[in-house]
Amino acid sequence: MLTVPLVPRGYRAPYATVSGTLEGWETLQPSGAGRYLRAVFEHSRRPDLDSLDTAVDRDGSEQVECIKREGSEPCNFSLRVPVSRHTVFVTIAEADAHGTTNDVTDDTFSVVSLGLAANLNLTAGGTTQGLRLPVRVSGTLGRVTVNPTRAPSLPVSVVGLPGINVGGEILLFDAFPSAPEFLVPARSEWPDAKLWSVATATDAASDTRLRSFVRGVPPPEAGEGAVLQSGALREAPSVGSVAPGGITLAGADGLVQVRGYEADELVLEAILLGSARELEFPAGTAPDSLTVTLYEAPLDPREMSLQAVRETAASLSERTIAP
Repeated sequence: MLTVPLVPRGYRAPYATVSGTLEGWETLQPSGAGRYLRAVFEHSRRPDLDSLDTAVDRDGSEQVECIKREGSEPCNFSLRVPVSRHTVFVTIAEADAHGTTNDVTDDTFSVVSLGLAANLNLTAGGTTQGLRLPVRVSGTLGRVTVNPTRAPSLPVSVVGLPGINVGGEILLFDAFPSAPEFLVPARSEWPDAKLWSVATATDAASDTRLRSFVRGVPPPEAGEGAVLQSGALREAPSVGSVAPGGITLAGADGLVQVRGYEADELVLEAILLGSARELEFPAGTAPDSLTVTLYEAPLDPREMSLQAVRETAASLSERTIAP
């Protein structure tokens, strides 16, 4: 067994505030009555989609979404971005407004354009203002559909997300409800980029989250399409026992990451390798909650870092428990 404590108590990822304007939003219009446009802003992520330096707390003053039913008003954004990131992007979708005005779950979305700003150089505590994200319309982008594979025992739906990996950073496009397809930058624009397919499922009853990755597929050219299979999801590891001094896991073959939280603050992160599945709490007492993540990945003895495993992991599943 190898147990590696990673993060000290009270860790907070350094971030910068990035703000600007979506260039071209004023001229975009819904295709007809009863339809509207929705723009959602994001920053690039790391391959595991859940590393610590993406855990930037939202601020009430952030503007990460614009909605347009008609008119020519500008779309301004402001969001916190980890300083290890270099890209900010926006996904723009059109939807038909079914049902309740403020309820988007019954609306049908179609992604119509993207905007992005790359090669950002951010400093901790800094502010980048006046950033312009030019809109790229569907004719200049490739199309991707995702066919997720669900676990038969899961009583929940599975959401398929496409993303694109450029230089180790992931642009993970927003999961608009019922979006039939997504748009990605064309292969000729980023010839070394690779597509990602991410399947996610959540079971609220057991507080389990499952995710799987498929990648290595070149993006299509502008106007062309590609279909990605997400890969099968697997059950999350079960918890054999939780005692004041530690935790015992079951059904966790592979690399296991355990994170402990107190009042939403990360106070413990450790890796377990090998056949033993026991972890002692450094403080001698259990945190308020634990998230147990199983990575299913081929392990090369020369590449035992967590980041190396994250980049090669075939799938992962999580279970959150309250000791």
